[in-house]
Amino acid sequence: MSITKFTCVCLLMVSFGLQAKDIRVAIIKDGPTQKEFLSESVVQQEIVDLLGSEFSVSFVDSNKTTANWTLAGINRVIDENYRDPNVDILVTIGVVSSNEVATRKRFPKPTIAAVTIDPVAQSFPIEGNRSGKNNFTYIADVKEPGIEVTFFRDFVGQSKFAVLIEPLLAESWPEFSVLLETAAKNYNVEFIQVPVKGSPGQVVDAIPADAEAVLVGPLAQYSRSQVRTLANRLIDRKLPSYTFAGEIAVEDGLMVTTSQMSQAQGQMSRRVAINIQRILLGTNASELTVNMQFNSRVIYNQATGLAIGFAPRWDDVIDAKIINEEEFVNRRAFTVQEAVKFSLQNNLNLQVASFDVELAKKDVDIARSNLYPSMSLSAAYNQINEEQVIPGANPEKRSDAQLNFSQLIYADSAWANFEINEALKNNQLSLYQSQVLDTAQQAATAYLNLLRAKADEEIRRANLEVTRKNLDLAENRLRVGSSGKSDILRWKSQQAIDRKNLFASEANRRNAELELARVMNLEKDVLVDARQPEVSDLLSILSDERFEKFVGNQIHWQAFQEFYKLEALKNSPELKSFESLLEVNQRELLTNQRGNYIPDVNFVAQAGRNIDQSGLGAVSDVEKNTWSVGVQASLSFDLSGQRRNTISRKQIETKQIQLRQKATAQQILTNTGQALFNVGSSYPSIELSHASAEAAMESLTLVRSAYANGKVSISDLLDAQNNALSARLLAADAEYAFLQDYIRLMRAAGDFKPLLDGQYSNEWFDRLIQFFRTRGIATSSFQPTQSNNNIQ
Repeated sequence: MSITKFTCVCLLMVSFGLQAKDIRVAIIKDGPTQKEFLSESVVQQEIVDLLGSEFSVSFVDSNKTTANWTLAGINRVIDENYRDPNVDILVTIGVVSSNEVATRKRFPKPTIAAVTIDPVAQSFPIEGNRSGKNNFTYIADVKEPGIEVTFFRDFVGQSKFAVLIEPLLAESWPEFSVLLETAAKNYNVEFIQVPVKGSPGQVVDAIPADAEAVLVGPLAQYSRSQVRTLANRLIDRKLPSYTFAGEIAVEDGLMVTTSQMSQAQGQMSRRVAINIQRILLGTNASELTVNMQFNSRVIYNQATGLAIGFAPRWDDVIDAKIINEEEFVNRRAFTVQEAVKFSLQNNLNLQVASFDVELAKKDVDIARSNLYPSMSLSAAYNQINEEQVIPGANPEKRSDAQLNFSQLIYADSAWANFEINEALKNNQLSLYQSQVLDTAQQAATAYLNLLRAKADEEIRRANLEVTRKNLDLAENRLRVGSSGKSDILRWKSQQAIDRKNLFASEANRRNAELELARVMNLEKDVLVDARQPEVSDLLSILSDERFEKFVGNQIHWQAFQEFYKLEALKNSPELKSFESLLEVNQRELLTNQRGNYIPDVNFVAQAGRNIDQSGLGAVSDVEKNTWSVGVQASLSFDLSGQRRNTISRKQIETKQIQLRQKATAQQILTNTGQALFNVGSSYPSIELSHASAEAAMESLTLVRSAYANGKVSISDLLDAQNNALSARLLAADAEYAFLQDYIRLMRAAGDFKPLLDGQYSNEWFDRLIQFFRTRGIATSSFQPTQSNNNIQ
């Protein structure tokens, strides 16, 4: 035979040897259902994904693997698939079928019972961590006996439980009643067994009136809609409920669980596929590991709890997963820009400051009124005794009227009062503008503090979850003998520390909510639903592509700093306030100086009429009308020296105000310069801190895997977890630290338009370009690229 022919024969033999072997799997179900604890389709997909390259996998038709919700029917389906020569492996995914198959003495074919409740209580075969039964294995979450019962007892503070169990499961598991009696004695509780027969309403009606709480079994025959109906009827009875079916049942309205069964579908399906693979590769099912640790976590439906008037202790739900979380206060959603604008309209301190402006305006009006003419009208009736009567001049009885008019021609003190009040009004306007800027800064800072507190709380909650998983990991290692109890105790200690830190973080978040609500002056019992902003959304100027060109070298950076500082001086309401105070002081000085040589001049006029005379001395032909017109001038002499001393004082006050103005300008320049450098420093820290956090989290994953395999100690894992926590906190803090630095920069510059007006950047860049040109710096390269022409 030639070499070519021999090679072809060998390749043909190899191809036949590599041909995938046909495998047929029967997936047994208790009966037709709309709800599956372990999804048949998910199990099938996992098997195909794992075995598809090695074996040709097919599945027995569902009509041959689905029973009819009777023990006879379930066992008939099991027996038929055992007898079917075309079936290689059986997998039971029903609670009852798994229990039924586990009670058999022999297993003609490899069998996997995938759904168990409590393998020890159900008397499943077990030798160490294996079944020890030829061709049989199962998947179980082996827990400490009674752990769920004692949890629920302590959680609700009750001890008389109705236990809802389907008759089919009770029939398959006759020892269940005995187990309840033993558990009642061991855990100081009382159980009342209630069979799940008929509609959800009929089941709830069968619960005795003295039952204090309800333990709800798997309810495999109920659809999710029926579970929701059952939950609503239990709510009507004000009965707290615990479900063994996991999170799905809690989502449907039952109150609480610690079971992760419904979350473990993928994990359980993968274990089924791996077990089938190992069986096909030669391992007897009796040698396969049966224990599969599921994470235990409190899952609580808060809406259900509130509906029955129940609230758990803080400590019981600090790291729980909350379903239908309901707030005890109203929340309104605000962006940071909306929160600042709302504060500027509603902040109480700002409203008080606005009244100061209104009062100052009224003072101006009052001072102006002294410059206007004044007019008065008076009337009088007089009666005198007979001895005082003078005929024709002073009769016994007379009635008179008089009209008085005056107009200030010139009085420097009156004009000074008007001008001083006008300046004081401008001063109040400046102070109000300063208060506006302060309020904007307070609102933005309070908003960012709330976001920072929320991020801190979320990170610490996630860290507590990591600690909880590490505790589970340590317990798994203890079970297989690769770790000691000291690791368990160390993780429990760490868990207590993390819970305490989470409590403190939660309190900080609540305090931040209250502070923001105060600044915004929200109505009672309303808090802000703060939304995480994108940094670029807040930085219309700093995120613009043109910005880097203005700070790209030392010359540009120096000019940019000078521009920003000049902007700060121009916008500063504090400096404008000093200008007004100087104007007041100068006018007071001037009026005191003029008081030595300028008199006050008034025009006065008077008209009178005698209306009536009667009694002794009255005459009829007396002149009835009188009038007078005159100009009055007055000049006071400073004999006491008061005016001279006042002039000296005002000159000193002027120098003091000028120095205070200069010091304030200096402080503004310093604050602006420091804010610029802080922004320049904190912005790149965002990316660096995020990179650090990612590296720390990746390190934690690697160290945790190594700890699970016994390659590193608990100290290494604790260090990695603490490093990851610190890095994540720093990453979250870096972004908020930068944003707060930017807020401080806007306050120092006296301009919050970059935050509140997204279109303001164009105007700002135009002013910056003009400034650079005045400094002789070429700006042709500062124009935006074609893609950014819409900015112009």
